[in-house]
Amino acid sequence: MKPSTAFLSSFVLLLATVPTTVASAQVTPKGSKSLLRLKWVKGRTYNYSLAMQASFQGQEQAAQTAGITMDVLDAKNGKGTVKLRSSGEIPLLQKPMTTVIDSRGRGGLGGSMTEELIQLPEKPMAVGQSWTYSQSTTTQMGKANITYKCTFRGIQGSGAQKVANIGVALVIKGSNLSGSGTGDLTIDAEDGMIRRMTQEINMQSKTTSSKGKTTTMNIPIKLVLQRQ
Repeated sequence: MKPSTAFLSSFVLLLATVPTTVASAQVTPKGSKSLLRLKWVKGRTYNYSLAMQASFQGQEQAAQTAGITMDVLDAKNGKGTVKLRSSGEIPLLQKPMTTVIDSRGRGGLGGSMTEELIQLPEKPMAVGQSWTYSQSTTTQMGKANITYKCTFRGIQGSGAQKVANIGVALVIKGSNLSGSGTGDLTIDAEDGMIRRMTQEINMQSKTTSSKGKTTTMNIPIKLVLQRQ
């Protein structure tokens, strides 16, 4: 039995929003370290394409795609009022949603999705340093907690090609859901716009029949988010 598209979508949105909230991040040198902050600008619009490919019972499914649009409706005191819209095959959002996010990414969609989209580090990061944060979500399989460990890999390239590189590892824990994954995130060092994100997640879901039999399904998922 395959999990429904809606079931996967809540996790796809939770995982994919990590880079989209960093869309207006600002990479500022602080000596040998770098400070990562969100710098919201009223009137800006950011567009991304998302591709997801999942495997069920060893059978790789055709890739599904979606578009994600972020409209910055207002920006005051380091906080952005952001309207999120989605389109395409993956039903990330049934209707547009508006949220307020501060300069460290604290805020979020709330409700059944996630309480925070991302939480940037409090202090400047040196190459190799890491920070962690957790998020909760509710799906058809119940509640789950996702813990992220982000590692700053430094600044690469030069001129218009200069980017900040971040490695992301995640762990999913829930009563009927578990998993882990790794990913890579590149951010434009000048304007903070995400250029590309890739993630590979190995997820396991448990279902129990009316007769008390528990079945575990392995669901590998690949995600690619690209700035348009």
